[in-house]
Amino acid sequence: MRFKSIIPIATICLLAGAGCSLAADSGVSSKRADRSTDLCTPYSDNRVHRQSNMWLNITNKSVFGNQPATDPAGMDDPCLPGVWAPQLEYPAGSDVQYLYQGALWIGALIVNDDGSETPRVSYGYEGWYNSGGEMFPGCEDDAAMREESFIEGARDCFGNNIYNPLSVSEQDFWAVYTDTLTDQSFVPNDDFDGVHVPLGLRVTQVSHSWTYNYAQDFIIIDYEIENIGDKYLMNLYVAIYNDSDVGETDEQNHHTDDICGFRIAAVDSVTGDSVEINTAYIMDDDGRPVVENSGNDFTCPDVTGMRVLRGPNPKLET
Repeated sequence: MRFKSIIPIATICLLAGAGCSLAADSGVSSKRADRSTDLCTPYSDNRVHRQSNMWLNITNKSVFGNQPATDPAGMDDPCLPGVWAPQLEYPAGSDVQYLYQGALWIGALIVNDDGSETPRVSYGYEGWYNSGGEMFPGCEDDAAMREESFIEGARDCFGNNIYNPLSVSEQDFWAVYTDTLTDQSFVPNDDFDGVHVPLGLRVTQVSHSWTYNYAQDFIIIDYEIENIGDKYLMNLYVAIYNDSDVGETDEQNHHTDDICGFRIAAVDSVTGDSVEINTAYIMDDDGRPVVENSGNDFTCPDVTGMRVLRGPNPKLET
């Protein structure tokens, strides 16, 4: 089966539920657009969702989360200069993080002109061999992230009018990036698979958050993936890499007592029916700091999860 050249995909971060992957044994046809790559510096940007009870740092390089607050590479919140951007803080203001960093991964077989196939993967961040990533925004000012809201009169932290009646949520963050950059000053050789070979993809990413009681404990991220290269892509797989660490921001080694898993189904509390949720989750093993194994100091008692909310085709395998 074949897809059109644009594939809309959505993932969801939710309170009780969280990496995931959306796999499609399919192809993506090319739009044969210009694949030329800017030789200037990509306009790296980030924003922090603080509208709901879940605070999340998100970037225009597909990465969400952040380096630790003690790491010089950690990003600040652009709206609060000098203030570290939370990785995934829940509840809001608690100083408890449920994430290190996550990012988009996309793999496919590149169909060459002679009919041969080259397997390649483009990633935003993978945490092991080359944390620099392979997805970047453009270089001009319009490559910065954009904020919108359906609230009349809404303004961002810089004073810009961001009201858009077509916005999905109270706080929408837009970002666009591609995997086409090959300049090795930005995309060095990967220790695992060598020189970066682009799939030729452009991703439009939109994340949403709300203040409503029923919606303040999750954030939705939509991805629209477009083949702008000159090659046909076959057997496309889309995944979310998710390195989740649970604990207080300044707690040393708080990741060492985490447990994770995958729930296929849950019981609907209203109807009593079993509902398929396919949710990967992370939590602390006992809700206490690493150095404590008894007492009532439950600093991180919650569970966060991630799941695929919808795909472009009901026949896709998740």
